[in-house]
Amino acid sequence: MKFKNLNKRNVWRPAYEIYDGPDHLHGDHQTADKAIEAMKQNRDRPFCIFAGFYKPHLPFVAPKRYWDLYENKKIERLKPLDMPDGTVDYAYHYSEIWSYGDQKGTLFTKEKPPTHEQALNMTHAYYAAVSFIDAQIGRLLKSLDELGLSDSTAVVIWGDHGFHLGDQQRWAKHTQFEADMRSPLLIRLPGMKHKTGRLDTFAETV
Repeated sequence: MKFKNLNKRNVWRPAYEIYDGPDHLHGDHQTADKAIEAMKQNRDRPFCIFAGFYKPHLPFVAPKRYWDLYENKKIERLKPLDMPDGTVDYAYHYSEIWSYGDQKGTLFTKEKPPTHEQALNMTHAYYAAVSFIDAQIGRLLKSLDELGLSDSTAVVIWGDHGFHLGDQQRWAKHTQFEADMRSPLLIRLPGMKHKTGRLDTFAETV
């Protein structure tokens, strides 16, 4: 298995890469390992553990078995695909995708953005990366159960931004649209009885 320039700048690197290998080779799996070990070491005293997962940031990298959960023919492109009429230029910003390219060594540019098929592959890879991280979070929650800590531990899952997947001609973040500005925030507290739901108010993650 060989990754291609995934951490380099100003050179071609693929927007996604799927490897046919074990989960533990992925850095985010190793992050979960360390968090689980910290739980075990501190199970008899109060603790606060931050487990920062890098995916599903670009480049989208995940083990093949998560890619196999999805099929391109069942994936629909997010809409709208074009910029809304009347949008001010200030609402748009640098598109992170221009730092990446296709699997053949061609760098994406404003003049040559991802084709429809490439966009489907990238969306597919994004879904695979999300499912991979979902599995890592599942490992953390399972460990809390096995250690008997679930009923005494607060769990907070949040992201620092949203993400475009080709909608409005943008990928990743960097715009002032809801897709980028809205970030996930999930909280599970011991003894929480009310049902889950959505809030219409602003929330801070600081």
